[in-house]
Amino acid sequence: MTNRETDALPDPGKIRGFQKVTSADGFFITCAIDHGDDYRELIDPDLEKVPYERTVESKMKLVDALSPYVSSFLLDPEYAAAHSIFSGKLQRDTGLMVCVEEEGGYLGTGPKGETRFRKNWNAAKIKKMGADMCKLLWFYRPDGPIDEVQRDIVSGVVKDCAAVSIPLVVEPIWNPLEGEDTSLDAWQDRRADGVVESAVVACELGADMLKLEFPGRVDTEEQQRAAAARCRSISEKVDIPWVILSAGVDYDAFRLQVQVASEAGGSGFMAGRSIWRDAVPKGGSESSSEGVERATSRMAELAEITAKYGTPYKPVMDLASVTGSLEKHWYHDWR
Repeated sequence: MTNRETDALPDPGKIRGFQKVTSADGFFITCAIDHGDDYRELIDPDLEKVPYERTVESKMKLVDALSPYVSSFLLDPEYAAAHSIFSGKLQRDTGLMVCVEEEGGYLGTGPKGETRFRKNWNAAKIKKMGADMCKLLWFYRPDGPIDEVQRDIVSGVVKDCAAVSIPLVVEPIWNPLEGEDTSLDAWQDRRADGVVESAVVACELGADMLKLEFPGRVDTEEQQRAAAARCRSISEKVDIPWVILSAGVDYDAFRLQVQVASEAGGSGFMAGRSIWRDAVPKGGSESSSEGVERATSRMAELAEITAKYGTPYKPVMDLASVTGSLEKHWYHDWR
C-alpha cells in the first residue's frame, strides 16, 4: 500500500473507498453508466423524444440487472447516481463511483477538449451523497495548447478529494488536435505512447487510481505485443492501481484488451457501451431481454479474465503495522 504523504498515516477514508469499489479478491469489476446524451442517443437519436424519466428508468434497469456481476458502478449525478440509491437498485455491497466533470467535456465539445465541471457539483458533494470514489475525466496532451490548465485541474480536484477523504480516479483522454489525421498509423502510435505519458503525469499530480484508454491496438499479434509492452511500462512507472476503459469498441476486441492489460499489471476495467449497448431500449420499446442477458454474460466473462490474469489491489496493512502506526488517540490530531 502506497502512501505519498511522508510520515503521515494512510487515509482511512480513501482506503475504505477502495475496499468498497473492489471485489473480494481485489479487482475493479466496474460498469460505467455515467454517459449522458450519448446514452440517450442510443434510445432515440432525436433527444427531444427521450424524456428525463425514460433515461432514468433505462439506467436503473441496467443497474438492477448488472448488480450481481460487478464490484462497483460508475454513475452520473444527472440520471443515475442518487437515483440508484433512493430506488434501492444499487446493492448494499456494491461500490459507487460518481463523475465530477460536465458531460460536454466528455463529448469533447469544450475548448480544445478542455475538461469542464458540472455546475454546483464537486468532490465534497460526491462524498456527502455516500459515494465511494470520485472520477475526473481529463483531456491531456503534454504537447497540447492547454497543458498547464489541465494540470491545474487535476491538482485542484486532488486537493478537493483529499480534504474529504475520498479517492480520486483520473481518466486521461488523448484528444486529437486541430488538423491531425487520426487514421494514420503514426498518430495511433503517438496516441498509444501518450496514454503512458498521461498516466505518469496523473500519478505525479496525486491521482489515487487511473482509468486509461487501451495503449494501442489488438488487430495483429505485433500490435498486441506493442500494446502489452506499453501496459507493462505503465505498471513500472506508476505506483497506483490502473484499469482500462472500453471506449465503446467491439466487445471481442475489448475482451482481448482486458486480457492484455491484466497480464501486464492491470487491476480490472471500467466498461460501458462495449458491455451494455445492446441492452438499452430503443425508442419506446422495453429493454431487450437478449441484450440484457448478453451484457450480464460479458461482465461475468471479463471478471473471470481479470481474476485469472490481473493484479489485485488490496489496500490493507497487517495488524502489527496498524498498531505500530496508530497510537491510541490517533484521531485527536488526524485532520
